[in-house]
Amino acid sequence: MNEKKNKKNFFQQLKELYASPKGKAIIFFSFYFFFFLILSLVGHFGSRGTVGENRYDKKQQYQFSFDLLDKENYHFFYQISKDAELLSYEGDKNKEKELFTSSILGVNETYYRESNTYLKNTNPLWIKVESPYQFSSFFELSTVREMLEKASYISKTDYESGKQVYRFAISTSTMISLFEGIETDIADDTNEMILSTDENKNVNEISYTLNSYGKYKKLVTNRLQITLR
Repeated sequence: MNEKKNKKNFFQQLKELYASPKGKAIIFFSFYFFFFLILSLVGHFGSRGTVGENRYDKKQQYQFSFDLLDKENYHFFYQISKDAELLSYEGDKNKEKELFTSSILGVNETYYRESNTYLKNTNPLWIKVESPYQFSSFFELSTVREMLEKASYISKTDYESGKQVYRFAISTSTMISLFEGIETDIADDTNEMILSTDENKNVNEISYTLNSYGKYKKLVTNRLQITLR
């Protein structure tokens, strides 16, 4: 009985309040306050759910595999384009051993690598030298994986042959934070990573377009592109 009486008193008070201009204003603003409060709560908790779904979807979109590269037994071709300068490295890799030829400014040299030791063929002697690789960190699979963790997914293209091409974007600020541990806040164009697969979804080509990063680090004037295949 008391509960019904209280409800009746509440609606009676509400009716009396609505009868006055001041009461109408109070009811009006109270209604909108609760309305926007509910919207903000829905947006807050709803956005959490959306992030989770996006991460899940993003994970599902990555149907490629690094199995062939993880085995570290393959023929490779690395190409670097620095403004108008073209460099390339081609050879065979078996774990920590490599036999390859470099081509820099039209000059070809043959090298043998075992772990961190490099030997250069001077015909007939092999002499110990420093690594001839430029931008070698971008050749490493660990670097590729670290960059993918921080990169933003852009698109995937499927071809009739079964080949797939994935595109990612990564800012120069993110790359500096990743490689140097330095936090920067710069207005920069994004850099691009492209991963291509064979019909079995094994990654067989990785391409970087790092114009923004290259210019910020004063490595190039305009263009820095690295292709691994």
